[in-house]
Amino acid sequence: MKEFRDKHKLDALWRFEVKMVKDAHKRIAEIGWVETDTIPLTEKIVISYPSSSRDVTDDERRLAKDVGRGVATLADYRQYFERLIGEGVDTFLEVNPSLDAFVAKSRYSEKQATFVYKLASFLKTEKRFSSYGISYKVMEPENETRDAKTAIRREGEGSDNPPG
Repeated sequence: MKEFRDKHKLDALWRFEVKMVKDAHKRIAEIGWVETDTIPLTEKIVISYPSSSRDVTDDERRLAKDVGRGVATLADYRQYFERLIGEGVDTFLEVNPSLDAFVAKSRYSEKQATFVYKLASFLKTEKRFSSYGISYKVMEPENETRDAKTAIRREGEGSDNPPG
C-alpha cells in the first residue's frame, strides 16, 4: 500500500463507515468518512485532488490544499451518496433529469445541490468532475490483467472540467 500511496502522492486513504449506535431509546446510524490504512486495489477507486481550474475561489483552493490528495473506493462513494440522499444514483437521476430541475426543487443551496447532482452524474458515468475546488476521477482496479503503469498513465489524461 505504501508503494501505491507514494506513486499517487496520496495524503490519505478513506472509507465510508456506517456505525449503529445505541441511544437511550433507539439505535441511531452514525455515518461518515474515516481514514484507513488500506483500501482494496481490486475495486474501482476514486482519487480526489485539488483542482487546477481557474474558477476555484481562494477559499476553495485553501480547503482543497488542506484536504490534499485522497482515495476511496467507488463503492464507498456510492454508499455515501445513498446515505446522503436516501436513494440510489439511478433513481435519483430518473427523478431529477437535469441539474436545473434538481436545483429548483432542492432543499440544498444552489452550490450544494450542484455538488449532489454532479456527484450522482459522476457515479453513473464515471467521468471526472470538480466541485468546491476538488476534482474527482475514477481509476480502474490494479490487478494481474491490468498493470499499474497503465492505470497511472490514465490518471493524468483528460481535463479537470466537470462533465456538466
